[in-house]
Order: sequence, then C-alpha cells, then structure tokens
Amino acid sequence: MWEIKREDLLAGLQILDMVPEKLGIPSSEFFWVRGKGSDIRLSVASYISGEVVIKGKGTWPISKDFFIDRRVFLPFVYAAREIKQKALFQFEKKGKQLVVRHGSRKSLFDSQSRVRGYSDLRRLKKHSATTFPADNDLRELLLCGKNCAVSDSIQPHLNCVYIAKGSKGLSVRALASNDKVYYLGKGALEDGRMKTEIPFPLFLINLLAVKGVKRISWRGKFIVLSFKNGWLWQPISEEAYDQFPEKKISRYSLRSESMPVTFVASSRRFSRLMTRLGYYLQSVRRKDWVVKLRGKQGAKSILASTNIPGAGFVEKIGTTEYLKKDFKIEWPLDILEPVFDFLSKKTKKLGVVVRIDSKRGVTYVQAGNFWLAITSQQEK
Repeated sequence: MWEIKREDLLAGLQILDMVPEKLGIPSSEFFWVRGKGSDIRLSVASYISGEVVIKGKGTWPISKDFFIDRRVFLPFVYAAREIKQKALFQFEKKGKQLVVRHGSRKSLFDSQSRVRGYSDLRRLKKHSATTFPADNDLRELLLCGKNCAVSDSIQPHLNCVYIAKGSKGLSVRALASNDKVYYLGKGALEDGRMKTEIPFPLFLINLLAVKGVKRISWRGKFIVLSFKNGWLWQPISEEAYDQFPEKKISRYSLRSESMPVTFVASSRRFSRLMTRLGYYLQSVRRKDWVVKLRGKQGAKSILASTNIPGAGFVEKIGTTEYLKKDFKIEWPLDILEPVFDFLSKKTKKLGVVVRIDSKRGVTYVQAGNFWLAITSQQEK
C-alpha cells in the first residue's frame, strides 16, 4: 500500500492540471503514472507538457506503467477539498485495477492501454539550463505584451512575446504584435542583461503569476517553469525566431521619438476611460469594438466615443496642455482594452503621451516603460 497526505497529492496534481486537455491527444487525457518505492512520477502532455514527483509513505503497488484517466481521477481527488475528513489517500492494487481510498470513499481505476506522446523530461534535462530572472519587471512586461500578441497558432510567428536584449541602460525589452498593434516594453533585470532573444510562449505567460513558480528557464528549444516538485514546459516557436517583426517594431519606436506630441493625459484616467468604454460594449462581438478619439485645436480636452447599433457613448478627458491641432483617430478597442486595463494599475502616477503620424496612419502611445504603435492602415 502507498499513502499520501491530501495536501501533498493536491499540490502535485494542481501542477499537472495546468496542462490543458486537447481532444484527440490521448497523452493530454491520461496521466502516465510510474512508481518506485515511496515516490511516484506523473506526466501529461498536450501542446505543453508537465511532470511531477510526489513522495508518499509505503511502496507504490503497481510495478508497470499505469495510464489513469485524468477526467475521472481529478474530480475524485479534488472532492477532498470539500470534505472535512483529513484522512490519507491510500493506493493499492486489486487484480489489474488501482484502488484509491480516502476516508469512507473508494474508487477503482483501470489502466488505459499504452498511451504515447509524452515528452521525455530526462532528455530535456540533458540541455543546460539558462535562467530567466523571475523578477517583477520581466513578469509585468510579459503580462502586458501577451494582450498585443496573436492568441492562436494561425500566425505562429506572432503567438509569443519576444524577449530581447535591452539598450540605453535598460537590460530587457519585450515585444509583441498582431499586425494592428505593436508593443514594446522596457525594464531592468536584477540579474543583468539578457544574453539572447527568446520568443516566450503565450500559454506559459498566463502561468507566471501562479503560486509556487520557483524558476523560469530555457533548455534547448523549450521554456521551462520549475515548481518545488514539478515542471511545465513548452517548445519555442521556430517561426517566431525567423519571422517575428522585431526590426519593424524597433523602426516604429525610433520614428516615434521624432514625432511631435499631440496630447498628454493622466495615464490612470485615460486607461480607465478605455476600460469603461469596453464595459459598455459587452453585448456586442469584441471584433466590433472600436473607439474614436478626436480633439480640436485650442481645446484642453479630447472626446472618446464608441457606437453600436441603437446606442452611442461619448466621454471627455482633460489634457495637460492646449491642443495644437485638430485630430481624429480610430483604435481597435477589442485589442487595446486589456492593455489599458493593465496600464491603469501599473502607471497610475504617470502621463500617457500620444503622438500621431497622420501621413502613415500610425498612433504612438507611451506610458512609462510601456509603448504602443497602433496602425489604422498598413504601412507601405
């Protein structure tokens, strides 16, 4: 018999549960379990992979590989959260089945015939690990950038946040693009400069704020998140290495420095205005979310408006200086709303600086170390 505290079992399974199930990929639907003595190792694999080592008491009862259906195993284990009984989970073998007991509850599981498609953590560990400094600057740059990236694999070269070497005393840059909005964030790292460029996978960015992440590193062609007793990893996109528009974003950034300032407003108020307009549009498809900004020469405020069938919304926000010229611009609010929601919390005491290149149809927005280029037409 093998026994384990429910807290220890839950901690390990919660790491594996971050790997999403994917229809048609059996390795994402079944945990591969193998034990030796008092330790067991569980693996799962989808478009990302995970593995944990869980230490219990006694001896694991099954000598062969066991493939357990996560779709029924996890609900049985997770039900322990709602039960006051703090009994140990007990595992034993009965014929070809795995018997799991917890207090007065009991379940029996069959093993799936051999499942293939799991990644080999031992092979991955043969590559030397280069560690990302897991400080707040890098996390914030990645979290903001993921809102400007392409969220599916249709354009794999844009399905990432590109981490690159910094300049001018700043040690890291984070870049992202979806062909409408280009993002650049700059920050300093406690452990020095980045030594190489890395297209960071979007799914793993969502996990950076998860409690228990001890280290972020890359091994070979994989990004790895390390926990106390487990690992999650995802391959780095070769298309992103070859085709990510880093030079184009850098060109936009340099060009913005030569453009005159159109207006400056409170970053907190401006960002909250954008998120509020998005709130008004909840009932319509996100791809229809558009915000129009316009200002009149000599005014000390701008108007932000959005329209849907049967309704229109207009709000005003003050600027720090009188406007020097008329302007009218249109932005894709579906993309920008989560970006401004992020900025409203991270740039409270700063101004948002907006420059407009009417000739090329590009707006440049900067708040602290976060920078955007928003296009209304493709640059020729």
